Amino acid sequence: MLAAVVAVVSVAIWIAVSGGDSGEVTKVEFSKLTTTIVNCTKPLIIEATVQTDDDATVRYRWKAQDGTESKATELKFSKGAEQQVSTKVDLQGLPGEEIPLTQTLIIDKPNPVTASHDYTLTCR
Repeated sequence: MLAAVVAVVSVAIWIAVSGGDSGEVTKVEFSKLTTTIVNCTKPLIIEATVQTDDDATVRYRWKAQDGTESKATELKFSKGAEQQVSTKVDLQGLPGEEIPLTQTLIIDKPNPVTASHDYTLTCR
């Protein structure tokens, strides 16, 4: 009887500490841009889809090609859910100029995942 009480208390403590999340990130996929010809006077929105295999709290941040990183953000996921994450990128270029861009999504929690995507854009 005492062992059963200890087990129940241990599970309750684990759930309280972990938040009940047991899932991991199973997929990160960057969204395709509708066009590679972009307005370089406005921020470009880069999106990615993140999927988990169970309930999870996902902590992620974006890394630009110049090495700067965004502040970490957390999202709650339900079992097997997909959610879109996005970042804004300020482009600088003249009309007709080709802009190479690499954007990286870094997931720190619940499991480490890093995904990058390369773009070649043309300013209009």
